[in-house]
Amino acid sequence: MNDREAEALASYPEVLNAGEVAEILRLDQRTVAAMAGQGTLPGFKVGAGPRARWRFDRRRIAAVQESAPQQPARPLPPLELKTYPDVLRTGEVAAILRMEAPTVAAMAVAGTLKGFKVGAGPKAQWRFHKRHLVDLIESTPPAQ
Repeated sequence: MNDREAEALASYPEVLNAGEVAEILRLDQRTVAAMAGQGTLPGFKVGAGPRARWRFDRRRIAAVQESAPQQPARPLPPLELKTYPDVLRTGEVAAILRMEAPTVAAMAVAGTLKGFKVGAGPKAQWRFHKRHLVDLIESTPPAQ
């Protein structure tokens, strides 16, 4: 990857959606989703059922973009999400994962996203440890 490509990739968010990966890799969005489903492109699903969406760690997509098939992959730098506090609100998690806040809350209720409630009753709010979110993003296996 040349300097211009690296700079362009750095302008994207840390967590990418399938459309952005398609743009970066110059593929069709359906091809990106199919490759992720087959494990040939490192990604993770957020949500459940037919509304589940693929998300991708920008560092892993950069590694795919710059590696040749015969070269071993370089170790990834740690994902830090520096601009966020250690305990995240639903809206912050939604912004990182690039989805709607009600979907994040539904994932927490379903247990697919580890979180905890603050308060009681109908006004209780979900909170999430940043480390758990980083673990979800980093749990993506490398591309095959």
